[in-house]
Order: sequence, then structure tokens, then C-alpha cells
Amino acid sequence: MRTGARGRSGRASPPSSSSSAARPGRGLGRFFRRGSARRGQAGAASALCLAAAIVPSFDGGRAMDHLSAQVAFGPRVPGTIGHDRVRAWLREELDRTAARVEERRFRGENGLTGGTFEGINFRASFRPELAERIFLGAHWDTRAWADLDPDPAKRMDPVPGASDGASGVAVLLVLAEAMKRNPPPIGVDLLFFDGEDQGASGSASGFCLGARSFAASASLTGFAPRWGVVVDMVGHRRLRIARERHSVDCCADLAARIEAIGRRLAPEIFQPSSIVYLYDDHVPFIEAGIPAVLLAGYGFPEWHTTSDLPAICSEESLAAVGAVLLELIYGGHEMP
Repeated sequence: MRTGARGRSGRASPPSSSSSAARPGRGLGRFFRRGSARRGQAGAASALCLAAAIVPSFDGGRAMDHLSAQVAFGPRVPGTIGHDRVRAWLREELDRTAARVEERRFRGENGLTGGTFEGINFRASFRPELAERIFLGAHWDTRAWADLDPDPAKRMDPVPGASDGASGVAVLLVLAEAMKRNPPPIGVDLLFFDGEDQGASGSASGFCLGARSFAASASLTGFAPRWGVVVDMVGHRRLRIARERHSVDCCADLAARIEAIGRRLAPEIFQPSSIVYLYDDHVPFIEAGIPAVLLAGYGFPEWHTTSDLPAICSEESLAAVGAVLLELIYGGHEMP
């Protein structure tokens, strides 16, 4: 992710599949919400009506496990062992939950190291039989260099990417588990982008390579969702989410809907009085004519440093963002 004109942004072994059941307690009961049934669906099957009427709970502890697992594999810089290991792990997790999983490969250039790499995007589809669809996305790679580290000796070390990378993936994986247990009332595609964070500071050309590849092929592959939401850097224990200018300019109604849910569920995190410019994976979709909104943290001091570790993250932040997305899927997808 690259910041815009309004200043700097805060952009182990994997958990076993047997732990996928929601955990009781953990202080997350306030993120269970009931939504409203889709209007005009009186003749729908009872299971579908139930899925539309009740918003599943989001397990922040499970998301934190997914976050820590990714970091434990090592940096996920394209072309590295850690990247390969997480690719295999992510594919296994998605095969376990989604009705259909696709891998899409592309060639990219690392703007930091100068090397080329083969990137891999994932598309995990839920209710693929439905034509009406939305997408949720996050990037799974991590930055090759910690170029903003306060210690000059560490600025060519890779970023661990706990919040910037692992947090968005962790949220989507828990959403996938929830949607497997509770089929959503609309088709949902989870997109996992590679090559998001390999650009040099001051230039947008090396950022969001996977999202650019996916968005560029949308018209050829028939990918035409009503809208999408990209999540990035949402794990920090002092998470703050502001309005994002590209999102508001593109999709004012959708951004307002998400803001309203966020302010109701987690007012300490969602701060609409602030506005930031962030170049992230939503922008290529906007440029391709697909409405998209970014939910991203900003202003955290560990961004693009070697201190972006699980210790700076919290399950409460992950749960807050996940709960907003679940309500959007099950109760608010009709807007806009």
C-alpha cells in the first residue's frame, strides 16, 4: 500500500482445521448481531432465509491464530520460501471452506530489489451458482524491505507483515469459515492478492500488482461483482479507520453504509471525521469500473518496519472489522 497526499499511513505452525468451530467467550459477544431478512424473498428456501436473517458471530481469537500462523512461516516476499509455504497453506485453508478455488498467476517486478517474480492471486467462491455477487479482498504478500525502520541497519530486512498483510488475510479466512457454516444470501468471492507491497516509495508503479492483474482481466473472465471491499492493515491494537478519499469519491453510498455499521459496532475504531488518501488494492478495481471501498488502518508507527509483529495486534481489532463485514454480507449487501 502507498500513502497519498495527506501524510503517512499505518498501512508457528498453522492452526489445525479442528479448531474452526467458534470459540465461546473471548469477550467478543458484542459482535453477534441480528440483521434483517432480505425483502421480497418470501418464497426462498428456509435455510437461505435463516442465513439472511441472522448475522454469524466473528471469532477474533481464530483470526489472531491465522495472523500468527502467517508470520510464523516467515516473510511472504514473492520468490522466497516463506511465500511458497504460505501459498500452500492458504490453498489448503481455502479448499477446506470454499465451494470453488482458483489460482491466477501473473508476472511482476519487485520495485525494491529489481528482480522479477511469479505472483499468485487466489479467488475463493461461495455460492458460485448465484449471478449476483460481491467481493472481499486482501493482500497476502509482505514487503521485501523495512525501509521505514527507525534502525538504519534493518532497512533492508523484510517486513514481518503482521498487520500489513496477515491481518486482512486472517479476517477473510474467518469469514470463509463462517460462510461455510452459514451460506450467505448472495454470491461472495474472496480475493487474495499477491505483489501488493513491492513498490518503491514515491511511485505507485510497483504497488498492487496482483490487484491490477485481476482487475485488468475482469472483463475477459466475466468477473462483474456489484461491489467490493478491500481490507488492509486492520490488526493493530490501536486500530483507527478513517474515510478513504478514493472510496468515497467512487462509492459514497457503500462507504456510508459501512461507516454506519462500523460506528454502531466499534465507534472507537471507525472515525469518519478523518479522511486519508491511500493507494491500495481497491484502486485498480475502481479504475476498471468495479465499485470498491477500502477498509484500512493508518498512522501506526510499525508500518514498513521490522516491528510489524503479532505483538502489536489484537483479536479485538480483527473481530471489529470482521463483524462489520459479516453484517454487510448477511444484512447490508442490498446497499447500495
